[in-house]
Amino acid sequence: MDTLKSAIRKRRSVRTFKKRPFAEKDRRELDQLMDKASSIEGPFGHKVHTIAFVEQSDKKAERIGTYGFIKHAPGFIAGVTTNTHEHLLDYGYVFEMLTLWLTERNYGTVWLGGTFKRSRFKKLLSNDDDFIPAVLGVGYAHEKHSLRDTVIRKAARADDRKPFDTLFFEFPSMQGIDRRDHPKLAKVLDMVRAAPSASNRQPWRIFLQKNTLHVYMKYDEKYNEKLSYDIQYIDMGIALSHLEIGLKTHDFTFRRESKAPSMSEPSYTYIISYKVKRHKH
Repeated sequence: MDTLKSAIRKRRSVRTFKKRPFAEKDRRELDQLMDKASSIEGPFGHKVHTIAFVEQSDKKAERIGTYGFIKHAPGFIAGVTTNTHEHLLDYGYVFEMLTLWLTERNYGTVWLGGTFKRSRFKKLLSNDDDFIPAVLGVGYAHEKHSLRDTVIRKAARADDRKPFDTLFFEFPSMQGIDRRDHPKLAKVLDMVRAAPSASNRQPWRIFLQKNTLHVYMKYDEKYNEKLSYDIQYIDMGIALSHLEIGLKTHDFTFRRESKAPSMSEPSYTYIISYKVKRHKH
């Protein structure tokens, strides 16, 4: 788990890749990691099916299409799920684990949720319920940020994070968590805070009630309406993967629960709770 902690720190969205295909040994490693991702379940018990690498063609007519945002990616990893909230949560969880495994091994990655042509992945779909909510661009990261990368990151405020005490709260006082009161837990929550999200909206809100963490989403209806699905559930799945990695890294055990406290804030959507216990060495 320490290596995943490092991967969380190291991960960034790569938009310019080296213009070369995968080496044969790296392509085999990619297949192994996709197989590993296919074997795990998210917190709600769903796997992602048919995880596959789709090569990016040099022919313009066959390009996967990312509206100019991604340059020279040798290919994209896609997976198949169902368009329900729980499936989207688990998709985000599983694919962020895959992203971090790739980051550990020094591959560059970028999440794409609304800026790719789903028609290029039709061959992965086998029935009407199959859905591909997001894909991962993957390849060898270019050493230098292009001017375009810098502009895009600044426009999305990709490096900005909301203040700690506006994301994580004591319950029922609703006061922001003071790091000094919970120093170990604060380190866990910092790993959640580092999670990527669509347009960097950071929709996660976590409430500490004694030894239980209640995870909520600050839902942005207008933003989700722009797409054919609720993309922020993917964001929340990503956040849950960071939360679980953080808990394991900092010697907490946990049990997932569905036990929402009484919450009066209408813009918050309940996701899941974690009953936690810290083990001291």
